[in-house]
Amino acid sequence: MWYDKLDYRNKINIDKWITFGVEIEFAEARRKLIRTLMTRMYNDDIIDELWNIENDETIYEAFFSTKGGEAISPILRDNEASWHDLKAVCNLIKNYNGVINNNCGAHVHMGANYLHDNVLYYTRFMMLMMLYEDVMVRFWFGERDKPRITFYSHAQSSNYLFNHIFSNYYDNHKLNLSYDELEKALTGNKSHKNQLINFRGISEEYINYKYKKPNNWRDYKTIEFRGGNGTLNESIWQNYVNLNASIFMAVVDEDKNWDFIYNKCDELLNDKAKLFSASNDFNIDKAVEFSDFIFDNSVDKNNFMLQYIKKENCEYNSGKSKIKKR
Repeated sequence: MWYDKLDYRNKINIDKWITFGVEIEFAEARRKLIRTLMTRMYNDDIIDELWNIENDETIYEAFFSTKGGEAISPILRDNEASWHDLKAVCNLIKNYNGVINNNCGAHVHMGANYLHDNVLYYTRFMMLMMLYEDVMVRFWFGERDKPRITFYSHAQSSNYLFNHIFSNYYDNHKLNLSYDELEKALTGNKSHKNQLINFRGISEEYINYKYKKPNNWRDYKTIEFRGGNGTLNESIWQNYVNLNASIFMAVVDEDKNWDFIYNKCDELLNDKAKLFSASNDFNIDKAVEFSDFIFDNSVDKNNFMLQYIKKENCEYNSGKSKIKKR
């Protein structure tokens, strides 16, 4: 299969300051057994840090089950220990009857401190999501070429929220908001929880509620990417994380051709039909354009395009898009 061509790496060479966490939803495997075996792996030094095994009511929507759940990682970094542990957890679940059913999602939390509460970085982030959401959604389908059943209820398009913010506060390629005002706009509506991009994790109030007032709440700030289809393939997980991290690195990179993105965003905001079309149509030229902007090396571009195309031996012309560094 095409995903066998994704090499699982000990390090993917993202910025050392980026942190992330994953939530691996699974079905069939008995949750209590997985929890017990996970603890044993940790005590035997097979994994570096202990993961939490919790129930997830979306896996079996009709009733509470002793089977299935989600494996929630601690804070991870781009190092051999983190990638070793992720693979070990995927294998543990698979080895004890774990499967991915049509409800399972793959959620990735990215450490929001990397964006330094900078309105410009958040502006660029939202622009990329608005412009290329359809490309990213197909990529986030993982091994499949269609969404899980719960996708449109638990990972709805964020473009309605972004359109509201840009329609009211965007002028001359800037958002006329302070960071605190932007944070309120991104987190103020509880319905935002089930968006493709969930910003609740940047709110002090939410973090204090969830983690019972940690000593430094800022250490727990995350932006959650909810689009991924569930998977127990560690290479797909690594590809998910690499894309999200590369987006973060792109928005802080002043050498990127942001004029190209600003102009495309202006065009999109003037044509709301395209913004809300929610198209998942295959568009290889658009995917190459996005890949060339986000990634700066052929390995990451090839891995992204392979997962986007989802076919073996499918040729494309990477590096020939209109986006160039300035």
